[in-house]
Amino acid sequence: MLLSVTLGTPASAASPTATELPHAVSTVTVTDESTGTVIFQKSTTIELDPEENAVTAAVEIPSAPLLSSFASVSGSQNPGSLGSTLTIHYSAKKDQIRTERVTGSWSPGRGIILKNRSVQAYSGGQYTKTMKKSPRSNSYDYSTGWGWGIKPPSSPYLSPRALAQTQYKLSGTGGAWLTLSHWVDLQNV
Repeated sequence: MLLSVTLGTPASAASPTATELPHAVSTVTVTDESTGTVIFQKSTTIELDPEENAVTAAVEIPSAPLLSSFASVSGSQNPGSLGSTLTIHYSAKKDQIRTERVTGSWSPGRGIILKNRSVQAYSGGQYTKTMKKSPRSNSYDYSTGWGWGIKPPSSPYLSPRALAQTQYKLSGTGGAWLTLSHWVDLQNV
């Protein structure tokens, strides 16, 4: 499933609202490490297909946040952007859910360097299981090994979720390192 935004007509009183339908929320934040300032943020709601057992969120961070981290860029330099793709593979039945795998990648554009890559997954619920990994490359694929758990209430803090995070900057500049945090939360599954 690809990340998409759909605009439609308002829901009628008889139809469920978007927050009642099975969905995931993809949230991307870029923070300047030297100041702690959030310089880019975007959230997107992704409708879940009941026939699929995975949700993929892909986002492209434009070069604009990167350029704001240093004073000027001269000449014809056109620094690249940074892409992040994060997929949660899961199974759901009645009142139970199992988060099975987390896969994804970072796609740095021309001149972008990465460091401190990390991937985390949370099973959700009151007694959350946690998986934390530090990939050495720009792609990852981790199985959780978790069993079935009771579906938690729909909440960004209780739902099954995953985080892909890395620091990046434009090579050869005095600019600050930026942190890209990409969350995907399964809600109302």
